[in-house]
Amino acid sequence: MSFFFGSRESTEEGAKTKPPTDGTMQNGNTQDLDLSGQMQAEETLSLEEAKAKAVFVLPEFHDIPSSYQLNKIELFHLPNENKAAKVRFTFRNESNKVFWVTMTLLQGDMSIGSGANGAKVEEI
Repeated sequence: MSFFFGSRESTEEGAKTKPPTDGTMQNGNTQDLDLSGQMQAEETLSLEEAKAKAVFVLPEFHDIPSSYQLNKIELFHLPNENKAAKVRFTFRNESNKVFWVTMTLLQGDMSIGSGANGAKVEEI
């Protein structure tokens, strides 16, 4: 596993990613999860059903603020695979504010990082 990170106090280039939404659901959907490519989505209402359809162990959520309830679970998989390698849990409160917990199985050619464009990368 490799970790890389970086920081600059100022930049002339600006952000490469769009700013996050305010977390409000509109028409029952939000648009922050990029599902480009071949991923197919499947929605389930049950954590037990989602656990049976994921390639990794899904957690029980015990520390979610009491004002938020699990609203839906979405499973994402490639067309030729039976089990999901990405799962998004959507929690919503009475004010229609949402937050997600997204879990993704990282493959050998995937990495997570921040601070591209001149970030200092060091082996640790």
